[in-house]
Amino acid sequence: MMKANSYVPKNPLDPTLTQAWNKGREAGKKEALDQFYGFLKDRMQTLTEIEGIGDKTAWKIQEHFLKVMKE
Repeated sequence: MMKANSYVPKNPLDPTLTQAWNKGREAGKKEALDQFYGFLKDRMQTLTEIEGIGDKTAWKIQEHFLKVMKE
């Protein structure tokens, strides 16, 4: 029978914990990027609604962001 105070925490560098942490971090990163690109896509579609931005300027802005996103 174990005593209540005899719990020994796992080593924080335990490979299983490190692997799980890395997996969660990558999933969070992917989710954040998906949300960001979704937001950016929505904003790109509404650029021409902004006073002073016409089709040509909107196209240049969209082209710039697409170029940056590919890098």
